[in-house]
Amino acid sequence: MIKLMPAVAATLLAASTAATAAGGGWYVGAAAGRADIRDVCGPFEAAGLSQSCDEDASGWKVYAGYNFTANLGLEWGYVSLGEAKVVSPGTAGTATNESWAVPVAGVYHIPIGDRLDLFGKAGVYYFESETKTSGNLIGSVQAVDDDGIEAMVGVGAAFNVWRNLDLRIEWEHYNDAGPGDVDTLLGGLQWRF
Repeated sequence: MIKLMPAVAATLLAASTAATAAGGGWYVGAAAGRADIRDVCGPFEAAGLSQSCDEDASGWKVYAGYNFTANLGLEWGYVSLGEAKVVSPGTAGTATNESWAVPVAGVYHIPIGDRLDLFGKAGVYYFESETKTSGNLIGSVQAVDDDGIEAMVGVGAAFNVWRNLDLRIEWEHYNDAGPGDVDTLLGGLQWRF
């Protein structure tokens, strides 16, 4: 077994070098922007509560990926899907929903020239969602904690601004992330190795 280790290491190094030469290789990045959380307000409206409801939130993500070729890759990361808040002045209560996800997706790249990369992705993600209530909302609407594995899709573009540094913008849709679907629109920086 130990005699095979140098051969395995050499094969992996050769595959990595070939992928990099063909437009592949490792990358990491971070992004921030907007998260639209759907269906948080619905249960409170159905219960007849007078409230203000904000389903728009700030979202962010950190991610890493590997491109096997110039067109095919795999990406994974951690995404904060934001926090939605319901305030019910009539009953002096509040509810806050916060969700996060760990997606894994296949990525298809369409290089446009030397500097622009359009991409689409599809995959699955594990999520956790927690709704906390306070005041009279506790008796009116139950708190909801949820987790699971669901589907996600996304599209975006990366523009090379300097050597291995890219400016990236993307939209992602997370199906049924707790109380409902979540759409994110994030912009950030990506470093290619």
